Amino acid sequence: MGRIQTLIVLLFLAGCSLSQRTGSVAKLDAKNGFRGVQLLSPLTQFDDLEFVELKNGMACFKRQNEDLTVADTTVGSIRYCFYKGRLGSISLWGAGGKTAAELVTEMRRNYGTGEPFSLRKEDGTGPVGEIWRGEKVTAVLLFVEHRSFPQMDVSEVVVTLSANEVLAQMDEAGRVESLLGQGSGDPPAPSPTKGAEPGASAR
Repeated sequence: MGRIQTLIVLLFLAGCSLSQRTGSVAKLDAKNGFRGVQLLSPLTQFDDLEFVELKNGMACFKRQNEDLTVADTTVGSIRYCFYKGRLGSISLWGAGGKTAAELVTEMRRNYGTGEPFSLRKEDGTGPVGEIWRGEKVTAVLLFVEHRSFPQMDVSEVVVTLSANEVLAQMDEAGRVESLLGQGSGDPPAPSPTKGAEPGASAR
């Protein structure tokens, strides 16, 4: 998740002036997390976490026996990442265009249409997505289409909810620079026969 987390921090710091076209991010701050789990909660509050990865100063875990059904789709993984002992971000990863469409619809239903952004290159590769910027929480949806197998759906989608306080701390600690130098932890392109969960061996 190296470059993905870097992108989230940089989008947060950019403070884009684009406004929501519909809805409001008030719910994003009010919810302040996912499934009742609050961002900035201490690690010691949890007793059902399984460690999967230490990346860029964040310790990431999965919850035991967590239901991966979100809205009307099933995601591949849900990760809870802690920075200095507090929950800094929650990430949902899924594969395929259908999953991406369902997650976009769910995010817009809850928080309105986010600020669009695109980091596509001339060859058509690179992520596109939307960002929802609340007072306490920043949400980013990234969609990446892998074009190695043009006749197959090997796209990926990542939704990350981050505590703004932690994003600011990461920037102050120079984590942006350190993150820019690491990309090996990004979700790999799924194989043409089976979608691969990002960082399955360590995440």
